Amino acid sequence: MIVQILQHTPAWVWMLLAALLYLGYLQSRTRAVPKARLFALPAAMVGLSLYSLSATFGATRLGFAAWVAGGILAGLLYRAFGRPAGASYAPDTRIYTIPGSWLPLTLMLAIFVTRYAVAVAIAIDASLRQTSSFVLVAGLVFGFLNCTFPARAHAVVQAAKHAQSNLAGQSA
Repeated sequence: MIVQILQHTPAWVWMLLAALLYLGYLQSRTRAVPKARLFALPAAMVGLSLYSLSATFGATRLGFAAWVAGGILAGLLYRAFGRPAGASYAPDTRIYTIPGSWLPLTLMLAIFVTRYAVAVAIAIDASLRQTSSFVLVAGLVFGFLNCTFPARAHAVVQAAKHAQSNLAGQSA
């Protein structure tokens, strides 16, 4: 059965996986970016996630509510634990320095695997699209995984502010 699933997977899915692997690899390196670019990937991930949720399950309240709940959970976890050490901001250039991390690659792969598993499950049993528990779990997982990207970007901004206020306090 697994061989059949893999054989029936369109080629573009494997190209998407390759692109995600490359994009995730780039995130593993320390980089300097303006604020707009800091939020570009998170905005894209959120948009694609909402599109995927709607395309898979329709514009259901349950799916959207579960997605929002997952997003709130991601935000709360990042607020409590996610301040990346080493993030900084240079006001003169308006550039954020973001420490490299393998977390974005891990999240991208988790999203890919989850989306792939949902697609396969629905291909096997199309009635899952209308099964409340399936929609709820999928929406929650999609929301949580995809909203970690904007939560992380916000945490970078907060970490940079925190680092700057510590420097200002030490020089006073």
